[in-house]
Amino acid sequence: MLQRLAMSLGFSDQLRHIETVTATGAELQANPVMAIILGSAGLAGYAQDIQNLISLPIIDSATAGLEVLVNQPAPMPTRKGHGTYAQWMGMSESIECLSPNT
Repeated sequence: MLQRLAMSLGFSDQLRHIETVTATGAELQANPVMAIILGSAGLAGYAQDIQNLISLPIIDSATAGLEVLVNQPAPMPTRKGHGTYAQWMGMSESIECLSPNT
């Protein structure tokens, strides 16, 4: 879902990687990870507590989104349109007929 959103807004070139991880903090530090994004509103507010335990930057996506909304405009999409363009692949015929691109 995040990859489709990035594609639809024209940010796919800036998106490096999306992964759901079950790794421990030590495993994450052993790999070349530059930051950890807590990608759920249910995790909002935990970044500060976690930051004290790990040297990687921890980004609270809910707080970061709110800060962008309040303090500065978000970057403009590089692609024009309604923002839902992404290639639909492997969908059933009943779902394919809902695609805005058909």
